[in-house]
Amino acid sequence: MQATKIFFKATKVGESYNTMVEFIQINFTVGLPDSYPSLGIYTLSDKETKKDFIDNIKIYEFNIDKIKKECYNGKKRYDFVAALDYSRQELEKFCKGDKYMEAFKEGMDMDTIMEITGLTKKEIKNLK
Repeated sequence: MQATKIFFKATKVGESYNTMVEFIQINFTVGLPDSYPSLGIYTLSDKETKKDFIDNIKIYEFNIDKIKKECYNGKKRYDFVAALDYSRQELEKFCKGDKYMEAFKEGMDMDTIMEITGLTKKEIKNLK
């Protein structure tokens, strides 16, 4: 709902729709069936004509469960997304040898997580 509020607030009456800013919503979703892709890119379009109704809105949906399974099997295309849901042990295992993932792992200390999420240590520990 928040995404549509932002979109419609940025849409000005009488303004050309050809020069509008592109809006991208990113979803990190767990619990999707395996039939869903690792990354789905969705637009607002007509089912019959396949034409986009609004071409400056895209939704990127990352299937976290599927991506983590792929990482376990050695496919690292979206490992940076899987790392968002890794435990400390998984970070140690799957980030080894990749300089970007190592940097990500080192940046994920408790203070950084608290700063990013706005949660307390107790709240973070209760999430697990």
